Amino acid sequence: MILEEAPFKADAIVVLAGDVAGERVMKAVELFQGRWAPKIFVSSAGSFFDATEGQLATQYAVNRGLPAVAIEVLQSNADSTIEESKFLAAELARRGVKSYLLVSSDYHTRRAAKVVRRNASDITMHVIGSKTAKFDPDTWWQNRPARKIWLMEAAKTVADWMRL
Repeated sequence: MILEEAPFKADAIVVLAGDVAGERVMKAVELFQGRWAPKIFVSSAGSFFDATEGQLATQYAVNRGLPAVAIEVLQSNADSTIEESKFLAAELARRGVKSYLLVSSDYHTRRAAKVVRRNASDITMHVIGSKTAKFDPDTWWQNRPARKIWLMEAAKTVADWMRL
């Protein structure tokens, strides 16, 4: 499930939606602070109590020291990684992005990279995983939250393979 690619100097950092704990956006902040890219785009597809996921992620990162000008929300109605990747490909192309670092949860990196590359093969991308507190790839079977994460990601990987 985990694909680890090295960061490279890129035009942008893109954070996939689904970051309920702030782990993905903080990995993006770490990459930004390491000067791997000058801009962070946060993919946002949902809302919670009158705030979008992107707004919450932005505020979370800014409250922890990220300059507000360094981050931008890309809001969509996507409800899958496939839909999100198509939306992001169009948005990044519109903004002239030729290369980026894609940040997602560590357990989601292999499938995310495959889906994104299938839908945006003309943009250079490396996937970077954020550590997930509830998932340890070496001991995932020992606790219920990690087993649920593993099972959901396995099912989604099979569904993607079958193009469902």
